[in-house]
Parts: sequence; C-alpha cells; structure tokens
Amino acid sequence: MKEICYFTNIAPHYREEIWTEFARHSQLNFTFVFGDNRGTNKIKSFDFKSAHIEKNVVKVRNIFFRKALIWQVGAIGLALTRKIDIAILLGDMHVLSNWLIAIICKLKKVKVFYWGHGFSGDEGFIKMKLRMAFNNLADEHFLYGNRARDIMVGLNFKPSRLHVVYNSLLYSSQVKLRVKALEIPREKTMHFFKNANLPIITFIGRLTRSKRIDILLSAIQQLNAIKPSYNCLIIGSGSELGSLKNQFLNAQTRDFLHFYGKSYDENENAKLLTHADLCVSPGNIGLTAIHAMTYGTPCATLDNLCRQMPEFEAIVDGTTGFFFKENNVVHLCSSISNWFDQSSYNREQIRTRCYAMVDKVYNPNHQLAIFENVLLR
Repeated sequence: MKEICYFTNIAPHYREEIWTEFARHSQLNFTFVFGDNRGTNKIKSFDFKSAHIEKNVVKVRNIFFRKALIWQVGAIGLALTRKIDIAILLGDMHVLSNWLIAIICKLKKVKVFYWGHGFSGDEGFIKMKLRMAFNNLADEHFLYGNRARDIMVGLNFKPSRLHVVYNSLLYSSQVKLRVKALEIPREKTMHFFKNANLPIITFIGRLTRSKRIDILLSAIQQLNAIKPSYNCLIIGSGSELGSLKNQFLNAQTRDFLHFYGKSYDENENAKLLTHADLCVSPGNIGLTAIHAMTYGTPCATLDNLCRQMPEFEAIVDGTTGFFFKENNVVHLCSSISNWFDQSSYNREQIRTRCYAMVDKVYNPNHQLAIFENVLLR
C-alpha cells in the first residue's frame, strides 16, 4: 500500500465525498494534513468523525497574514519524520511552508505532486518567476482545469506530468436531492415572487464586492423597467448585503427581487436551484457553476478568463450557459434576453445538458478514477 500525505489548507465540507473515497481506498493510505479555517470566510468544515475516518487526520496550526495562509506550524516536522511514498501539496506558492516541504520531500526521494490552479495567464514578471520556481519543485501536477494545463504546456511543463482532475461537491447526496426537488411545485418553492412563472435568475454564494452582484441587479432593473419580465433570487449573505438591499430593494422591485439570505441547508438549496432558470455570477464563478448545474441550472459569468476560476469550463457557451463582457450591464441585459428568446430554448433540454456535464466530469467518481490512474502507476 502506498503511503500518501496530503498537505492542504483546510478541510471544507464540500470535499467530504472525495476525501472519504481517498480514506477508504484499498491501495492508497491517505493522511490528511490541514489547519483550521480561520481567515477563509469561515467555510464550513468537514466533520471527519461523522465519516469515521478521523484516524487519517493530522491537524496543524495555520498562520495567516492579511487573510492569506502563509505557514502551517507542524507540517515541516511531519514531512521530516513520517515515512511516505507520495506527498500531495496545496499548489499555492503563498504557503511558504510548502516550499520547504517540497524540498524536504525531494531530498528524501518522496514524489511531490501539487494540487491546485497552476497559472492564471496574467502573471506579471515577478509573479511569473516566483510561480515558475515554485511549480518546478513538483514532480507532477493535479490541476482543476484544462486552461491551466494548456498554459503550463506553453511554459514547457511536460504534458505527461499534468493531470486535470477538475472539482466536485457532495455529488451523491445532491443527485438524490435533485430528484426530490423536481417533485415540488415551482410556485411552492418560489412563493415569495408575485409571478413565479416568470424566468427566475439567481445567484448563490457570498455577497462580496468582487462578485459584482450590483451588475446583475442593475441588469434586472433595466430588463424590468417597462414591465416585470424576470424574477431575481439572491441566495447568500456577506459584506455587500446591506448596500445591495438599500440600492435595489424597494416597493417597485419587491414583486420580482428577493434576498433569501444565507442557506446551509442543502435540501433548500436543491429546491431553489432546481426551480431557477439561470444562475448569473457577474464576477468569477468557481464552484457555484457546479452547484447550479448539478441541479440542472445553466450559468452565466464574465468573459475575462484570466479572472475566472477553473470551473468556468463547465459552461459551454450557448449550451450550458453563456459568457458576457466584464462589468458591462448593457451586454448582460442583451445576453439574458437572447438566452431566453432563442427559438431553440427548451428548459428541460438545458437541464439535461447541465446534468450531463456534472455527471460526466465534475463528480468524485470521475476524479477518483484519474487519481487512481496516476497514483497507482
């Protein structure tokens, strides 16, 4: 059995399914090394005890600087003393302890993998030099997306050492929830709208300035200027919630604009996303795309790929969603209108295409098959 140490930042709850598969593997013995989620917007943590795999866990102490993880106290000692065959490190050069862990492992002839974003494509001179130096310490890379792989191939990284493993959420439970959600009437789920039969455009996630929810709400306001044509559902909370309500929520918009608030209840999220018609993230989209598409809802986001998260690749323009010009309310308005006005628009066909994207690629089963193929060589 191969001994694998996986050094990462935190244990987010959405990784529960894939990590549980790792921990129960018959040929790979995983140890998960991570710290607390302080400084990461309090992302809900994975409960290892409930999954009965707490024996695979080693906790270290995270040190943050300006909300960015820079060091993990205890990780260096573990790399020095533990007998391991493979080390998988978070592919983030800002975690300074990872540089040293990679060097220690190479001196011990332990194979080093990075699991991360790779390159964004807009690195300046200094950042590019640092990122090249950091990424060259790894023997091979697990990447979230194909764009990062293409960039690295262009930077002379060997293609055979670059493995796209995509990303996933709590797929198995969500697939069951999406079946149940379809059985609930749309009007019951979306009871807060005056006319629930209008197309429902949603956003789910933290309401931060970088997500530019104001662009979405400005677009909805313009599209509904003459008469209500679209509903808008905002699911989430965050630093921008108050200002967004003050700016956009009034007597005229209450019929078609609803701030649901934060929701950690996946049963509720399943119903809301299943009965929405389009998820729009005016900033980068990330795992929001996978969350929405798991429930059959297409996604739209900005077209500046250097600012995107790798999950944007789940959006096939015109098929599982669309892209619009960054920070451009007018273009977002026309894109939304065109999406719903297209002669071939069929909500159930779109739902099926979204399901197919997640079922084929963005799920733990697909990820595990790729990891096994690489790690068991």
